[in-house]
Amino acid sequence: AKLFSKMKVLFGLVTLLLLCNTVMSYHKFAEPQFKDSGDVFEYVTTANHQIYILFIYDPKWAANEVQHPLKAKYDLEKSDLLAVIGKYGKDVHFSEINIRSGDFTQLLQELGINSSDLDSYPVAAVIDDGHGVWIQGPREYHRIKQIIDQFVADPSTHWY
Repeated sequence: AKLFSKMKVLFGLVTLLLLCNTVMSYHKFAEPQFKDSGDVFEYVTTANHQIYILFIYDPKWAANEVQHPLKAKYDLEKSDLLAVIGKYGKDVHFSEINIRSGDFTQLLQELGINSSDLDSYPVAAVIDDGHGVWIQGPREYHRIKQIIDQFVADPSTHWY
């Protein structure tokens, strides 16, 4: 009976650990829903030395258009980016911004991005305490990794 009781406790602990792991995984990639530029600015300027990755894109494809060239680039770039930032844990926060889902004109202006820049590839902005850089192009995520590594090593030495 004691063995059965200890096994129940062990099983309960394992279940609790798995549940906590699932919740933490969900939290890490849970994206805030931004309505406009103000929501984004409020999110990334908290001065908490967290690193924010904004994946900004213009979905010029229809919802059922899975073979659209820009959709393929979006899928590949997002997959590569998530693979890179997944290694940093909860200090790096990922958010997607579909510029057609709200008024993000001011955000694009502040970042120095012309909306036509999004005609070829999505843009990834790496931000710490409201400052950062944006990167665009095919499979440029080694550069994002370098920026994240710099921000993690010493957040006070922004080199943008």
